[in-house]
Amino acid sequence: MTTASHYVFMDLEEMIKNGKYSKLHEISEKYSDRYNEDNELQTICDKIINSLATENQQELENIKKDLQQLINTRKMQTGGGSRLWFEDRR
Repeated sequence: MTTASHYVFMDLEEMIKNGKYSKLHEISEKYSDRYNEDNELQTICDKIINSLATENQQELENIKKDLQQLINTRKMQTGGGSRLWFEDRR
């Protein structure tokens, strides 16, 4: 199972902050296809796509808060924690 690193979530958060909504929709679909087994990313991407379709700014602000929390947890998980990409890095 391939999990998305915290850089993926940082990329999504940066696009929300800068208001690049057309690019955000495109990148959300791209990441959703690439990391199709990562449930947390799938949930966030679905929320982003739905929020953009309904033009709900408040939901995007809530997603930004969720992204910040996911960034912090993914840094620890993929940076040497319990969800490493490889069983042995030697």
